Amino acid sequence: MSESTVKPENQQKELFEAEAARSLLDQLLTDSRLYTQSKDYKALLDFVVRLRNFAPFNAMLLQVQKPGLSYAASARDWRERFGRTPKEGSRPLLILWPFGPVAFVYDVLDTEGTGGAG
Repeated sequence: MSESTVKPENQQKELFEAEAARSLLDQLLTDSRLYTQSKDYKALLDFVVRLRNFAPFNAMLLQVQKPGLSYAASARDWRERFGRTPKEGSRPLLILWPFGPVAFVYDVLDTEGTGGAG
């Protein structure tokens, strides 16, 4: 098999991930319209300052998707760094990724395990 040939199961996974990302981006655009008043926008900026482990734009994306989020990390980081895993059925949150189009992260409340966070 050549390197350019993609297995059907990988193709299906890529299509699912692309569709999930599109759906989340559509929802983000809709939700971003909530920040029309000065106090709401200030609350958004305060949140961005508190979530220092993410780039400001990604922190804004996280606030729009899950207001009040306290800590987020990728499934891999939760597993390897914190001894936690995303709960079954938990909804991933979308951020922009430096070396690819998007990445999925999870709120600490959407994980379980013996490790702690933040």
